[in-house]
Amino acid sequence: MDQVLSLHYAAVPAQPCDALEAFWLPRLPPMKRRALEGLRHSADRTASILGIALLARACAYAGVAFDPSALQFPARAKPHGLIGHDFSISHAGGFVGCVLGGADSVGFDWEAKEAAEWSDVRHLVSPAETDRLRSAGWRATAAWVAMEAIVKAVGVGIEQAGDIRLDAAAGHFQQRRFYLTPVTAVPSQVAWVASVEPVVASIVSMEYRVDSLSAALSLAVAA
Repeated sequence: MDQVLSLHYAAVPAQPCDALEAFWLPRLPPMKRRALEGLRHSADRTASILGIALLARACAYAGVAFDPSALQFPARAKPHGLIGHDFSISHAGGFVGCVLGGADSVGFDWEAKEAAEWSDVRHLVSPAETDRLRSAGWRATAAWVAMEAIVKAVGVGIEQAGDIRLDAAAGHFQQRRFYLTPVTAVPSQVAWVASVEPVVASIVSMEYRVDSLSAALSLAVAA
């Protein structure tokens, strides 16, 4: 079945968002709440909570029931917990984005343009594969982000990116094929979505302001 996906994103505010934290922290599973409260940098906590808020808005947009207490955040594995839908969250370059898909696996990643160099890519794949990607016209950040999106779709860590082989519009992880769709919603970011099935239409992109998220969040939470 073809995938129809939506991206919901926002800029990370310069200051902690007390309203978001006060709203979401009590609603998250206890282990995740403690992990967020223990983060050293408030910007990391703000970005993580903003990702949850964007997932809530994505579910509201798609008419999907959302219960934050049912979310699961396994160590070094993909978060999950929605019935009949997969999602992927990424924060980098001052932005947080959440992609919501259907039942099939989906992975989303983005980075600021020129965030990665080929020396970074060589930490993920062999020198020969790095040279092949360069010869094929890939830029370092685009290759890095595409591999991140694929491992997120698979649900494994970036250390397994060495098993990925990229071509022009897809990536192969072991025996699995993932379609790659670029996302251009934020010009300063390089973004890819990896999906099991082709994306049949442009990915719907919706931008939010943090103050509007704070005002509307209660509508997205299951009773």
